[in-house]
Amino acid sequence: MEILLPPKDLIEKFESKAKPLNDKVIENCKQIRTLEKLRDTLLPKLMSGEVRII
Repeated sequence: MEILLPPKDLIEKFESKAKPLNDKVIENCKQIRTLEKLRDTLLPKLMSGEVRII
């Protein structure tokens, strides 16, 4: 089976455009996990009245 690959310069051009987007997705996923943990910690305390919002 023959596999065709694009020219190296085209691959490098794609990677230079795609890497910042991929890095942003990874960073957003980390922030989502942090926010989920914060929500899971604070929500029960808010619902029980242990913590109040001023």
